[in-house]
Amino acid sequence: MQLEATCRTVVRAVSALVVIGVVAACSSSTGTNSSATLSDAQINTDLAGAAGVSATTQGDEFVTQDSEAGAAGRIVGRRGPSALALPMRRTRAEGGCTTGSFNGTIVFPASMLDTASISQTWEFFAAGVCENAYVSGTTDSIVFSSTTTAELHTANGFGSTHHEDTRSNWVTGSPALSSATTRVWNGFEDGVDTISISGDISESRVYDAAASDTLVNVTYPHPLDGAVYPVSGSYNRWVAASVTYSGPTTGSKQVARHIVITFNGNEVVPIVVYDASSGAVDLSCQFDLGLGVIVAGSCST
Repeated sequence: MQLEATCRTVVRAVSALVVIGVVAACSSSTGTNSSATLSDAQINTDLAGAAGVSATTQGDEFVTQDSEAGAAGRIVGRRGPSALALPMRRTRAEGGCTTGSFNGTIVFPASMLDTASISQTWEFFAAGVCENAYVSGTTDSIVFSSTTTAELHTANGFGSTHHEDTRSNWVTGSPALSSATTRVWNGFEDGVDTISISGDISESRVYDAAASDTLVNVTYPHPLDGAVYPVSGSYNRWVAASVTYSGPTTGSKQVARHIVITFNGNEVVPIVVYDASSGAVDLSCQFDLGLGVIVAGSCST
């Protein structure tokens, strides 16, 4: 599809700048006690958990993207929107293509502190040709572009994230979205996060991170027939982060990681953290998509 190929090229070019910065970053640390600094294992676990929550949240947003665009195929994540205020409109885009759009705020029921403010547009296509609306028998893809600001919190109450991103996602189905046996999502995202984590009042960690994410062939059955999680595909994150920590020791570190989540149709999926420079595996864990947390005791180095 011509526009899809253009979308991929443009966003990949932006993402490449972030990846270059990530790979070029080197590990360093400063602190008041060089013999007892924050461990790489803890940093890897923190970044893996943040990536898992981000991947799960994107799955939740597919509910809104898919249904609000008119395809009426519900995709489910661990949290569905409890309050949805999305003023919608249609505008005429260049080339005669109709673009749907909304601006609004989602409040998630798992924690009323979790909110996402989204500005989004979408376009419909059939065999690479722009359509003026969703047509059940012919629309085979929808391209979404969005900006998001979100406030997210961990299930255990010990962490919070301020997140901002720009994103392009597209869903495809053959011969049409309405008749396809599977629906496949791909996409790119560039974002920044400020992540605060505390085990108790005596210690804390704050991350300032820039990330480039990709969704690769994230596939759901259609109709879902009770399925909740993607049957295949992956979520990939390249992240460069500065972490400042306090507690038993005080200091800071600069790290770069590549994090991969592989979907398999189950609630619990593998998540692997790689060193961004060497490609070596730093950490392997299991992530619970339903709870939005790393499974306790599942990690190995």
